[in-house]
Amino acid sequence: MFGIEALSQFQEVGLTLGSGDNQLRLGGVKIIVSETTGQLQPPQPELNQQVFNAHRTGFQLAIHAMELRAVKAAIIALEYAHSHLPQAGRRPHKTLANPYPRTPTMAAGISNHIWTIEEVVKLAQ
Repeated sequence: MFGIEALSQFQEVGLTLGSGDNQLRLGGVKIIVSETTGQLQPPQPELNQQVFNAHRTGFQLAIHAMELRAVKAAIIALEYAHSHLPQAGRRPHKTLANPYPRTPTMAAGISNHIWTIEEVVKLAQ
């Protein structure tokens, strides 16, 4: 997994998801969303574009967001990408922080729920 900052560099030299050899291959893109400075980083328009670009180029995407506002921003960015690239129906991974609903098995620590983009968008509404 590589940081979103490297995506444009990889695109410039023609690297795509899976590029590499039997020892090293490009995998997913990671975006960290935070408001630890009191401001959302990256700002919502930039986050929307980053998520859109990752989906458009076919890379898997992982978004790390802990604070409630950051989680909401991530949901908005996923909705933005989904509305502009409907075929980018990726399946977000794992847990959403409280106060969002969790399945009983997640609450019990038995299993993880894989959220579809449609489910995540409904949570934001």
